[in-house]
Amino acid sequence: MSADYYRNPGVYLFGQFAISPIHQGKGWGSKVMDFVEARAREIGGSELALDTSEHAARLISMYEKRGYEIVSATQWPTVNYRSLILSKKL
Repeated sequence: MSADYYRNPGVYLFGQFAISPIHQGKGWGSKVMDFVEARAREIGGSELALDTSEHAARLISMYEKRGYEIVSATQWPTVNYRSLILSKKL
């Protein structure tokens, strides 16, 4: 399992983003995700992928509720944990 998944045709990816703690729980994160998913679809993506720590249970659960599935895993050389790659069909 590796980050090679990101090289599959039609797979677009996005990186980390955060919502300030004082604004969390107000739907801003969902709005950002809605925008990113719509934009990836508009520009020809068939899947949208991301990665996060395998220990980030809350984030993994949130992504799964949005329709993302774990498709692979990787070990980035700059961190001391394994990352799961999640992807959603657009």
